[in-house]
Amino acid sequence: MPTMKKAYASALFFTASLGSALAETQTWRFSGALDSVSASLSSYFSIGDTLSISMDVDTSVAVYNPDRPSFYQSTGSYRDAVSNGSVTVDGWYDAAFESVSNLSGTIDVINTAADAFSGYDQLTMTFNDGIAPDSVTGPNVGSYEISSIEFNFYNADSPFEMILGNGAAYPNADIAFPVIGETFFPDLATNAYEFRIRFAGDGQDMITGSLTLVPEPSDGIWLMAAAGMSALAWRRLRGERKAA
Repeated sequence: MPTMKKAYASALFFTASLGSALAETQTWRFSGALDSVSASLSSYFSIGDTLSISMDVDTSVAVYNPDRPSFYQSTGSYRDAVSNGSVTVDGWYDAAFESVSNLSGTIDVINTAADAFSGYDQLTMTFNDGIAPDSVTGPNVGSYEISSIEFNFYNADSPFEMILGNGAAYPNADIAFPVIGETFFPDLATNAYEFRIRFAGDGQDMITGSLTLVPEPSDGIWLMAAAGMSALAWRRLRGERKAA
C-alpha cells in the first residue's frame, strides 16, 4: 500500500509543480491582418497582409502605481513583464520587442467594473526604439527605420469584462494582472485595430492591424503530459494490486 500511494502522489506532485511553473510565464500569441498602410509604405506592405505575434509574459509582476480615480474605475501598470516578443508581417518582415525597465514596454491597464453605467476597459503596450537597450529591433523598410511597436485593446461595451479586477473595494484599486483567459479577454476588444508598427518619418508612417488570440499550444501539450503521468501512475497501481 505505501508503494501505491507513493506512485500516485508522485504524479500529483509532478502535475502541481509543473502547473505552478507554467502560471509564472504565459505566452501570448496573436494572428491577424493589416487594415491600414501609410502611402509611404505601400510599396512594402498591403492591406490584408498577415500578422503573427508571440510574446512571453511574466504574470508574477507586481502592479505599479495602482489608483482608483473613480468608484467604478481602476488603473495600474506592470513593468518588466514582456520578453521574447516577435512579430512577422506577411511572412517576410520580422521584428523583436521586449520590456525595458520602466521606459518601454510597460503593460498599462484601465479596469471599469462590469456593473458600471459607463466607462471602458483598456490594455496598452508601447515598445520604443532608441532607448538603450533598445526594446524594439527590426530591419529598415527602404529608408524607414522602425520606431515603435504598439498594442491597444479597448472595450467600451457594457458589461465591461475585457479586463477583470481583483475584487478590491473602493477606495482600493481593483486591479489584477491581465492573465489571458482569467482576467484579460483580448477578443472582447471593440476598437478598429489593436496593433501598430510605426516607422521613423513624419510620425504618420505606420501599418496597423486587427488581432485574434491564438490559444497557447503548450496548454494542450501540458494536459497531454499530465494525462500521461496519471495513466502511468494508474498502470503502476493496477500492477501493484495484481502483485498483492
